[in-house]
Amino acid sequence: MSSPRTSAPARRPARRANDLRHLTPEQLRRRRMRERQRRRRRRRRRILLVLFVIAMLAAAWGITLAIEHWTGAPSSQSQSAPAPTAPPASQSAPPSSRPQSESTDVPASADPLLLLANKDNPLPAGYAPDLAYLEGGSYQMQSEAAAAFDRMKNAANATGLHLMACSAYRSVERQTELFNAEIQKWMGQGMDEAAAREQAATVVMVPGCSEHNTGLAVDVGSITNQRVEEDFENEPEFAWLQEHAAEYGFILRYPADKVEVTGVTYEPWHYRYVGVENAQKIKESGLCLEEYLAQSHTEKREDP
Repeated sequence: MSSPRTSAPARRPARRANDLRHLTPEQLRRRRMRERQRRRRRRRRRILLVLFVIAMLAAAWGITLAIEHWTGAPSSQSQSAPAPTAPPASQSAPPSSRPQSESTDVPASADPLLLLANKDNPLPAGYAPDLAYLEGGSYQMQSEAAAAFDRMKNAANATGLHLMACSAYRSVERQTELFNAEIQKWMGQGMDEAAAREQAATVVMVPGCSEHNTGLAVDVGSITNQRVEEDFENEPEFAWLQEHAAEYGFILRYPADKVEVTGVTYEPWHYRYVGVENAQKIKESGLCLEEYLAQSHTEKREDP
């Protein structure tokens, strides 16, 4: 009878040739140095990857803003508000909800370029301006106003400035969206509906009462400042407009010293086309449009 077969003992794994115990101190030093270098390279690659991702996100955000600008999205303080769900009809304030000012009962002018649109003077039903695109095709204005703005912009830029339109004509529907968004913003900050509506009306005109609905108004900025905020008055483009806008038929529509008359906060970026002759007379008089129209009406009544 044959004896049972015994299994062969398990082989021990071969000792690695580069066993640290067999390295000299110099070899160990070099090995550790190589490992540190490899770790640094891995860290650098990870950092570069993170920076690349951040750069791509920033580029995507910049492209989105550029598309919104060049496709004609209005630039106003109310744009920062998220698009709300349609509020109840009661939130679309009637003209009388705006802060009271001295501009009530301003007589209408027979000159279509002196069309008055404010809280007391909504546009007539069915009003539809003859629109034309500004150079570059981003925004529209009433055709005569569009041609005048292009001439003004080109004249300013020929001096080394960078004047540009940031917003122009808006439909009543678009104005309604902006106005309701502004109401929602203030209500989100704790105001009740009535107070939010009143506050919104100092920033965004009630639909049908906005100059942007006439096609005769334009929000102006520069290549370095398109925020449509008060700091535009510090730009050289603003200084140029103060001196030359009337030569092209434009006036600063909402001056800082006429807030009580217009009922609108100071807007150094908002310019209104009234024609060259009217603009020069208004500039020389120091009056705002409401005051100029009232004065003209009084003079006509007194003229035998």
